[in-house]
Amino acid sequence: MGLLGKLLGKQNILMADNINEKINIGQHYYLMTYGDHYTDFLDGVDNKEQAIAELFVFRAWTTQFGFRLFSSQPMLSEQIIGEVFNQGKLGKGMLNQLEQVDIEFETGKEYVDLIDSRWQEYGNVFIDNKNSKTPIPTREICGKLTDLCSIQDPLKFMWICADFIKHLDSIKKEAIKVGLLK
Repeated sequence: MGLLGKLLGKQNILMADNINEKINIGQHYYLMTYGDHYTDFLDGVDNKEQAIAELFVFRAWTTQFGFRLFSSQPMLSEQIIGEVFNQGKLGKGMLNQLEQVDIEFETGKEYVDLIDSRWQEYGNVFIDNKNSKTPIPTREICGKLTDLCSIQDPLKFMWICADFIKHLDSIKKEAIKVGLLK
């Protein structure tokens, strides 16, 4: 392979400086219409705006979690975590414009503090409940979300568990496609 081939070949490799070109991080959590995607989950919920705010933070956590879980390249995973956080700043503004949901107002926390506290909460649930039988404690993680949303409906709980697994599966497929997981 000549110099030109090597240079062109390198462009296809996922690296820290081309993460945003290779991975559409936003599609996993902020480039979506929450009211539409979560219609079944939100149906009958008293405070939909608060629930959507919590769902936004949850999907951001799930996105960074998934790209760490389905990675054989820890340094790139760390970069992706930063991108999820940074793009969330843009995403929260889009959520406010498109769905009139201000996550800071609904949760009573500034974005940085909200992300830090919620990601720690979900991370602790994962660590405290992970074992050989359940490498991903889906029920416990989704239970934390439903608690934060004040939702006690078992059908909504099952729906959010299935959606969580589908979201992780889409991240896994993308991680394989872009070479993050080999």
